[in-house]
Amino acid sequence: MTPVPMNSLEHAITQRDKVLAIAALDQDPSQAGTESAMGISMLMLALYYEQVEVARAIRKHLPQISFFEAASLGEIETVRDEVERDPARVNALARDGFPVLGLAIFFRQPGLAQYLIEHGADVNIRSANAARLAPIHAACARQDLASLRLLLKHGADAKMPQEGGFTPLDSAKAAGNLEMQQVLLDAGA
Repeated sequence: MTPVPMNSLEHAITQRDKVLAIAALDQDPSQAGTESAMGISMLMLALYYEQVEVARAIRKHLPQISFFEAASLGEIETVRDEVERDPARVNALARDGFPVLGLAIFFRQPGLAQYLIEHGADVNIRSANAARLAPIHAACARQDLASLRLLLKHGADAKMPQEGGFTPLDSAKAAGNLEMQQVLLDAGA
């Protein structure tokens, strides 16, 4: 199988080169609507590589984005509209298997996470991929104590392991976050 070559925007994103990414986008705005060699949108690729400015620049070139991209960017109006049309969307899984609530938490969108939970999102939903991540794992990975507390308040399993048996408490310990460790222990971890 021949690997799919990277376009210049993808290359710049994966190199974490914001200046080059913006230049590539300016040179060829059509790249904004393409997918990466990994099969995810350029917008999501930029977010996964923590290139928020690049993701926002890409967004400007896209008339529409997916439900998952909107959740990841914190575009709550778009998410609300879709949830109002189909309430089951609060537990939808993206093509890469991650639940929308997990994406909102991982990409630091606490207001959106709150909205999704208030509208029935399952706080213990796991990704449909090999990682088997739940929103609590996203909160711990990001060291987001507020989101962790929100999830626990709504019934998240403090002991839920991800693939390989790694628990939220393991994540808090690895980061040396004593406050997060205590919150998890208090919740039964």
